[in-house]
Amino acid sequence: MAQFRRRLILALASLIVTVAMLQLLTVNGVFGRSGRRRPSLPDHLEMPQPAKLTELSHSTWACTEELEELEVDGALAALDDHDSRASSGSKARERLVAEKESIQRRKQCVVKNMCVDGKGAFILSSGDLRKNLPKINMISADKTADTYWQPRVKYVRGRIKAHYVDEVLFVRGLYSPFHLSHYLYNSLLPLMSTMKRFNGTDRSWVLREGNAHNGFYDPKHVGNWEIQELFKQDDLVQSVTGEVTRKIYSRELVLDRDELATGFQTLPPRDAPICFREAIIGTGSQCGLGYCERNIPTSIYTEFSEKMAHTFWPAKEVWTRLVNTFNREFRLQKERNKEGVAFDRIYVQLGPTMDSIMQVAPTEEQLLSNDGSPMNCLLNTKYFNFGNPVKAPGPQMEASDRIGVANPDEHLGTEPPKRIVIALIQRESSRTVVNMAKLQDELVAKGFRVKYITFDHGCGLPATAYLLRDVDFMITPHGNAIGTSLFMPRRPHAAVLSIDNTLHDEPWFMWTTSAVGTRFLQHQNGPHNPDLDPKMYPIARNMKTALYILSYTKLKLNRGRNSHGMVDFNDPDDELLILTGGDREAIQRVKSKYEDELDKVNNFLGDYWKEAPRYVDVAKVVKIAEQVEQDSIKDANKTFVQLCLENRCCGHYCERISATENVFLRNVVGNEAAHGMLTSPNDWGKYRGSDGVARRKTTKDLAEEYIPGEQLKSWYVEF
Repeated sequence: MAQFRRRLILALASLIVTVAMLQLLTVNGVFGRSGRRRPSLPDHLEMPQPAKLTELSHSTWACTEELEELEVDGALAALDDHDSRASSGSKARERLVAEKESIQRRKQCVVKNMCVDGKGAFILSSGDLRKNLPKINMISADKTADTYWQPRVKYVRGRIKAHYVDEVLFVRGLYSPFHLSHYLYNSLLPLMSTMKRFNGTDRSWVLREGNAHNGFYDPKHVGNWEIQELFKQDDLVQSVTGEVTRKIYSRELVLDRDELATGFQTLPPRDAPICFREAIIGTGSQCGLGYCERNIPTSIYTEFSEKMAHTFWPAKEVWTRLVNTFNREFRLQKERNKEGVAFDRIYVQLGPTMDSIMQVAPTEEQLLSNDGSPMNCLLNTKYFNFGNPVKAPGPQMEASDRIGVANPDEHLGTEPPKRIVIALIQRESSRTVVNMAKLQDELVAKGFRVKYITFDHGCGLPATAYLLRDVDFMITPHGNAIGTSLFMPRRPHAAVLSIDNTLHDEPWFMWTTSAVGTRFLQHQNGPHNPDLDPKMYPIARNMKTALYILSYTKLKLNRGRNSHGMVDFNDPDDELLILTGGDREAIQRVKSKYEDELDKVNNFLGDYWKEAPRYVDVAKVVKIAEQVEQDSIKDANKTFVQLCLENRCCGHYCERISATENVFLRNVVGNEAAHGMLTSPNDWGKYRGSDGVARRKTTKDLAEEYIPGEQLKSWYVEF
């Protein structure tokens, strides 16, 4: 018995020591939640000066759309007074209710004197009636993601102990920030547009509040991309007496430790609230997509792209130093934090699956490589026909005279005309273009300058923008990479070819490209195209993806079995093989057997065929590339609006979409189109007419530019 007690005591002591060691490792960032952050970062903002008792008047505010909302409310009241029997479904009421909802979605508020502490933002009230401003939609995305938020009201009489910042605080929510295109078009660009409208600067502060938590936001995997360089953060200031102090210019305030990733994100100060002269709440439900209430002017996209270039590669040595700094920091972080790939919270790779985004346990091979580095895509990119002689054999690295140069073709002149630059963007885990290598060889043989790019092993925002800065024509599977067309040159008009299959396509990026001013084309080639030679284009399946989708859709299919009871992937009656085989009639037969679970079958088909491998018709795509090159010369002096009026800006989607959702009227030539919208605060959203007066477009303007309902034709249909 005594021996048993001794063993028990030793076991308990060992357990206590183990727990203590684990806690110590967790605190130091080896395991646990803190391990996902950079260990060197402080949790809370440390202000250079101590908090002071500050005399702040109670908060006041004014909101946009107030007059419009009063008019709608009055019209609804008048409708009720005029006809108390008016049904809730009357057309007049439906229009007014829809307008009321639109106003609420796009409303923004300007608040004088707002503070932030560890619990979030609050306004100051000095009276007994603690009135608050209305709840504001913080998300610029579809209605399912709308998230309404308002600050707390805090009673303050006299002075408040606080850190006072004489700057503007922009309060916004994030939508799917782990996805680059959503981060850009639904989060960052709406913020940049709001800052432009309300006179923000690179010294403005940002606060995350009201994030879309309904499946579109997870603070543990939020990603932050490298936007901190777009703001002026710290500086050393010398006083007249010679004393040198640190001055904080700008930060992004967050309320969850999991959101800390770079020195730009910080929790509010511990010792006292931080108060701001003014706060702008909400981003106004503005984006280039049809589900937003307001548009973002095209000039905002251009300014953002130019700001990226000016910030990250204004000169060769600046870009080289930045790349070296990121790579050095990446290697240091791997040494400090063996638990996870460094920078896994600073950037989000353009990977195809959530698995690649949320990876926290790297392999030994990854730890010994640059896999995951935000600059890794620079190393993986292959260049063809950029050398001297032009048609140098095999792939090359980027030529030294192009590295870090904003417009690397300027020194080439115009004689002889330079060939366009084509980016082939391959996805390795899903939506893989099976015969991309053959397309690459054909384009190279034709003399095109070709970049072969993959984002799947790590690519941050600066590196992404850098790789696209000189690309005239992008060829890529449908998905995230198309969002990077924002960084392609504007003139001559850049073009994107989305590679889809005939069982799945969607128009999401047609909206973003038309707002930016990039031509959007689509190429569908199988799996059920009767013109395809099955020997040349055999069905390509991704069974790993299929099994993964099958698991979360919880669809139980009849699988073929061999004599040992194991799944037989060669059984022609295997229903998973049928659903991933592309034969429409066979797929329909399987669907008819699952009438009670039709939603599960449709969910599986939609998700699988979105991710399925695909082919390109090499000869057809090469011919399209040649046409794009000819157009780049022919259309050099045409505006993007002119190309659209000639039905040459978004392929066959224009025929199908514009008649019902009016992509032209919304993004190109409509009353609130992105193109031509003025961005000065006083004339925001208006256009400068032929008489020089800033105003909303009229019906006459629209009739002169575009005739709705006109038959739109795909310019490349002849191919």
